[in-house]
Amino acid sequence: MLKQIEKDIKYKQVGFGPNRADYLFLRDGEDMSSRLSRGQAKMLFYLLVVAMVNIIKQTTKKNILLLVDDLPSEVDQQTRQTMLEMLLHSQAQIFVTGIENNIAMEFMNYTDSVNVFHVEHGTVRQESMEQLCP
Repeated sequence: MLKQIEKDIKYKQVGFGPNRADYLFLRDGEDMSSRLSRGQAKMLFYLLVVAMVNIIKQTTKKNILLLVDDLPSEVDQQTRQTMLEMLLHSQAQIFVTGIENNIAMEFMNYTDSVNVFHVEHGTVRQESMEQLCP
């Protein structure tokens, strides 16, 4: 653990933890992560996130902001759609980063409250949905 903290400080990024979906799932003392594909582990992570959002929301009566990086990676279309629906059902405010334009189009299937921004060399500009979704 101490080595990981030193490495994080050196590289100025966090290499382990919930932000990277690094969880240990045990069943009868056995680590189940070796039995899950990366996509299955990601789905389980999103299930936990939505559960936490619901608990926090019920307890504090406050809304949550979720930062989601690269939602589409490592999952098939059906799993991605399920994760997207779960996130939207949580009613949290969601910021999604990624390199695929089509994730914005997928969100538009469920809500008209979608804004897309492009970041290049530190400059941020809003993209029009007409350009993004011809």
